[in-house]
Amino acid sequence: MDYVWGVDMGGTNVRVAKVDPTADDALSLVGEVVTKEMKDINSNEELADFVEGIIGKKKASVGICSAGDVDEENLVVRLSPNSPNFERIELGDLLRKAGHDVVLTNDMRAAVSAEAINQDKKHGRKDVLVATYSSGYNCAVARERTLVTTAEFGHQKYNAEFSDDDPYAPVCGCGNVNCLEIFVSGNGAVKLAKIRLKKMAEEGTDIRTTVTLQEVFAETVTAGIEEALDKMTAKHIYRAFTKDPLGEPQHYVARVQRRAIAHSFGAMLSAYNPLDVMVLMGSQTKDWKNLFEPAMQRFNEGGFNLPSLKKPEIVKTELPEIGIQGAVAYYLSAERKIPYRQ
Repeated sequence: MDYVWGVDMGGTNVRVAKVDPTADDALSLVGEVVTKEMKDINSNEELADFVEGIIGKKKASVGICSAGDVDEENLVVRLSPNSPNFERIELGDLLRKAGHDVVLTNDMRAAVSAEAINQDKKHGRKDVLVATYSSGYNCAVARERTLVTTAEFGHQKYNAEFSDDDPYAPVCGCGNVNCLEIFVSGNGAVKLAKIRLKKMAEEGTDIRTTVTLQEVFAETVTAGIEEALDKMTAKHIYRAFTKDPLGEPQHYVARVQRRAIAHSFGAMLSAYNPLDVMVLMGSQTKDWKNLFEPAMQRFNEGGFNLPSLKKPEIVKTELPEIGIQGAVAYYLSAERKIPYRQ
């Protein structure tokens, strides 16, 4: 069969590439990955024009994955809490109306579809959980290469230091406060840093001198403090942590996030036991040594779930483009172009 195009829509970027479904693992990328920042796309029509400019107007096979509440039948994302410019994403529906063969699914259903194949082929692992720690947080599970559950795992209440009526309590993209997602994600790192910086400013600290904001100012030299706060990302916070791990707000953010990530490991194991492996993906995993290794150590020391449960391996994904590859893996399984259970 012809190539299948994979489209990965996150809160930060949309990424497009084609995949060769005749390859041994049905996940091999062909050519380059084309990326565009979601903040630079202002409408569904702009998004569809961007994607069709890559895949062409001739009928194509397209697998799409997206974070958020996905309507697979109607090919729309009903709510994408982390998308910067529009909440309802109609890319799948627009591409179908343009004549393309389209399958749309949630990003976690896609990711676990790819990792179910990869982990079984390479490591013989059958009970696979995939969790994304990116602009948001969620997980999904496959057993024997078959998707068995998905969740909105990030939108559960987390027992943090903030009461629900605390004016500092961080608000999630879904509108609730104190969701677990806030405390483990990249967007959450920024929210936590802003809370800490606001408290520091109220206590009389000149927050412009903090290493975190200096990282922002280094990229936007003419920015005022409000603009710097708006442009601050998790990247700036963890670069500052590497330079000055005891400085604020980066020390506070890392401390809170490490504990929350360890909690997330325990919560996922408690919900989905037994598991052979937890495969982690997303932009937060770029700070593996700063965030995930300490969280794994804390998790392995115990106290986060029933002590008798066997702890799974916790690894970073080996797939170079798990979103794109997962969108195609789900397309192939959903359309039964190849047997999903091989």
